[in-house]
Amino acid sequence: MGMQYPKSKDSGARFSVREVRATQYVAIYAKTGTGYSAHVPDLPGCIATGRTLAVTRRRMREAVALHLKGMREDGIRIPRPTTLAEQVDVGDFQTSR
Repeated sequence: MGMQYPKSKDSGARFSVREVRATQYVAIYAKTGTGYSAHVPDLPGCIATGRTLAVTRRRMREAVALHLKGMREDGIRIPRPTTLAEQVDVGDFQTSR
C-alpha cells in the first residue's frame, strides 16, 4: 500500500505531470535547536531536516521529488503551487533587549 496523501478540496488547482517539471514549490526553512527543518505548504507531509541549511535544502529537494513520485504512483493529481512567501522588513524594531 502506498503513502496516504490528503485529498485537496480544490480540485480545480491541479495539473499534469508534464507541467510539474517546470513548477517551483515554496519551501519554508526554520532554524531549530539541532539544525534546520523545512516543509512545503502545498505538499502536506513533505518535510526535511538537517544539521545544516545546505543539507536541509538538499534533503528538501529529494523529499519533494519523492513526494511527487509517490503521488503519481498512487494516482493522485499533483497540486499547483499556491503558497507565496516574502521577507517582511520591520525596520529598526528590536527583537530582544
